[in-house]
Amino acid sequence: MGIQRNENQPSPAADSTALDQLLSADQTAILGVIENLRHIDKYDIDLPRIIVCGDQSCGKSSVLEAISRLNFPRDETTCTTFATELILDHQGASGVSVNIVWDDPRQGAEEFRPKDTAVENLSSTITDAKRIMERRNEQNGCTFFKDILQIKASNPSWPPLTLVDLPGLIHAGREEDDLKTVREIVTTYMEKKKTIILAVVSASNDPENQEILNMARKFDPEGLRTMGIITKPDRVAGPITEKQWIQVAKNKSPRYKFKLGWHVVRNRGIGEANSTFSERDLKEEEFFSKSAWKDELNTEQLGIDSLRVKLSKVLEDRIRSALPGIITELKIKLENCKQGLASLGPNRITLDDQQIYLTRIGTNFQETTKDAVTARYQGEFFSEPRRRFYAHVRSQNDKFVKWMYGWGHTYEEQEHPANRNLEAPIVRGDLGHLDSPKVISRAKFIDMIKRIQVDYRGHELPGMSNPEHLTLLFRNQSSRWRGIAESHLETIWTATCELLHDAARHAAGPGNEHTAAALMVHIIDPEMENKRRILLDKLDEILRPYEKFPVTTHDPEFKKYVGGKLASFTLERTEFPSDSSQILDLMKLYYKNALRTFIDNVVSLIIDNCLVYELPDLFTPNKVQDIARKNKSLLQALASEPPETSNRRKTLEEEREDLQNALDDCKNQLGDLNMYMIRDPRPFDSSPVPPFVNVLPPKSSPVASPYASPYLDYRSDSSTPSRRPHSRASSLHSVVLDSTPPTIPSPEGSVSGREGGNGRNRRIPRKSTSGKRAGGQYLSAEDEL
Repeated sequence: MGIQRNENQPSPAADSTALDQLLSADQTAILGVIENLRHIDKYDIDLPRIIVCGDQSCGKSSVLEAISRLNFPRDETTCTTFATELILDHQGASGVSVNIVWDDPRQGAEEFRPKDTAVENLSSTITDAKRIMERRNEQNGCTFFKDILQIKASNPSWPPLTLVDLPGLIHAGREEDDLKTVREIVTTYMEKKKTIILAVVSASNDPENQEILNMARKFDPEGLRTMGIITKPDRVAGPITEKQWIQVAKNKSPRYKFKLGWHVVRNRGIGEANSTFSERDLKEEEFFSKSAWKDELNTEQLGIDSLRVKLSKVLEDRIRSALPGIITELKIKLENCKQGLASLGPNRITLDDQQIYLTRIGTNFQETTKDAVTARYQGEFFSEPRRRFYAHVRSQNDKFVKWMYGWGHTYEEQEHPANRNLEAPIVRGDLGHLDSPKVISRAKFIDMIKRIQVDYRGHELPGMSNPEHLTLLFRNQSSRWRGIAESHLETIWTATCELLHDAARHAAGPGNEHTAAALMVHIIDPEMENKRRILLDKLDEILRPYEKFPVTTHDPEFKKYVGGKLASFTLERTEFPSDSSQILDLMKLYYKNALRTFIDNVVSLIIDNCLVYELPDLFTPNKVQDIARKNKSLLQALASEPPETSNRRKTLEEEREDLQNALDDCKNQLGDLNMYMIRDPRPFDSSPVPPFVNVLPPKSSPVASPYASPYLDYRSDSSTPSRRPHSRASSLHSVVLDSTPPTIPSPEGSVSGREGGNGRNRRIPRKSTSGKRAGGQYLSAEDEL
């Protein structure tokens, strides 16, 4: 809700000069880039900001109030219990909007209607927000909250700036949970490397007792981004004298030395709570004019006005050194976001989208399975040995052959043992590993045949053989075939299922596990269950001649071999002639012939014909078309996104849009600025300028930007006068938001290149080594290269 200005309060324009002291025109433009990026904080982009922190009742909120010229709660009996982010915006009409960002991300942000609508007095607004947080967190029993109060105050006369007021550190007299919560809140802000820490300490308390100094040393051990602020210099008390505090302010205390130095301010005193900002500043000026602080310290270290100027310089250094890294981070996160969206595949809301998506997967699936079946093992998919499918099938078939020859028979003649050089097969059911065949002598084998001849005697004439006896003997000898064959088919079927599941995941691609799982549930697994029944039915069909019919063969080689064997027998004229031995030899001969045929049939007719060579047709683009035409509900089940993927896609699309807009804003605003100077960031944060943020000539413009830096050279050719000497301009470098490689100076002292995508050639003068560098250490284009 917009907050209207109270006519009884001073005009915001009257105090805008205080904020203007923070930033010049070009600084305002550069800082505007950062402030426009505040909305992407949720993507863990570390942005420069000023935090005001200190021990409880040290006067930090009063410092923030004096800097911003906006009223904050400063009652001695109250304290800040949550982080308050004050966002000063120079765009739009004057007014204030207030949001609470809850610590629980599922609660989002909440806008509320404050009772006090005066833009100059936010105290009641913050108090109202505190009551809301207390009600929301009532069950937690804590009086300090990780929720954030965001106050966005807009006024065209203000430069963009974000200041953060943090809860004061407490030492005792509170619940342990409160102590922990406050420390976690302060730590969250202080540990960010681009944060400027205003460590506020009260001169009325011994610095050894002020925890903020210990935390500043912990998170900024070299003191590169910390500035000490001494408040209440008019209330010096305790063991530390005013003279000792002055030594601290002079940065001569080894325990409390900061690269950004110290500053001293006098806040409103007792009985001055209702004084105006002008009256407050006048009281401060009078105090310092009559105190030892002025005699010992530089005037730049005293008072709120000089603090604004000092913060101006610190902000400039921090922002200029941080911008290249921020832009780099934006580009990296944007690329990661795009890759995340790419991993989700194209959006598929309509049935046509779903059919196209599923057709692509069907094509990939068909090609993958075809390569696996035809043994074309190319590509990353086949890097795992188990995915080289037909090689695995061949290996299992080889085992099957050995199992059939080594364990396929029930009895084994002692004189002719089989070769068993591998582990016994595992048959279906609870039988486990198959036992080796029973070894007996040929004599016992013949005795067993004679018992069969007696027990199964038919209408045959004495001295004649009954063909049924040979059939019974063969069935007994081949009774293990089914178990071994079923075990082998189960092994091949399981390997096939694993291949198809892997192929489905591979065809669907990363991030589409839901589609792969749907393919398994609705297409692959039902088809494979059907294949399993077909395999077993086919096995029944192949075994039927051996298990149900009398033994017979039409193999001419078998007939020829048998004829020779029969001619060698001398028949004895007994009731049971020596044809028992003949039956044994005939059974062994027939078994050997049948075993070869059975093995070939299992491999060729069952495995290859009914399973392997049909796999590429399991899921194809044509089947997708049939599904789309006949079963749209199945199409949606296969191709629609799961809720978590839809939510993930929505989140990534929002992130991509936010990051792209942020980069565009940077490019547009820096385009208006044309060039910004970057002081050497290494003395500040020891981090180099990102390597792919280019060092290019400044963009030329016939019209100077309203935010132009006094250091910029806007000459488009030699006839246009420059605003600064070349020695100053060439000692700086510009950062352009594209990926064009740096240009190399020509022998004539100039380079041509493309900048900002406008395709126009620009020239930059050769670097001059003369001229005095002001305002700190600078990097030149040559230095950066």
